[in-house]
Amino acid sequence: MKKGVLLVVLLIIFPRCATLQKIQQKDLIGIFCTPEYCTLTLELRENNTFKIVRNGPCTVSECEGIWKYIRDSLLLECSCFEQNNIQELLSSAYMQQRKFKFRVKNKNELVLDDRIIFERRNLPNNKLMKKRKLN
Repeated sequence: MKKGVLLVVLLIIFPRCATLQKIQQKDLIGIFCTPEYCTLTLELRENNTFKIVRNGPCTVSECEGIWKYIRDSLLLECSCFEQNNIQELLSSAYMQQRKFKFRVKNKNELVLDDRIIFERRNLPNNKLMKKRKLN
């Protein structure tokens, strides 16, 4: 009887330990986007830089900067804009939000603002990260 209980306990604990693998920074490198139409796309690069693109109905806004992975959080901070790029500042292409904090759910899913889920995509960078041309 004791052996049976011990066996059941071990069968419950070991699969959970396997799913609680520690995610390392290198596991997060790649492209993530929102499931529906990739309205938000995030590219995390090996050199700790990132690019986030928001595709709206008539505009495309983006920012690039530095990212850090701390415990279960991914912190992104857009680089300072160039003072001479006034056209970007005045247009709708300027991304007003300059800091982002994602919760790392697992190595294939990120959560922004406790509601927006980003999923890993295995598409070439140029397909997702190109700006859409507006007619």
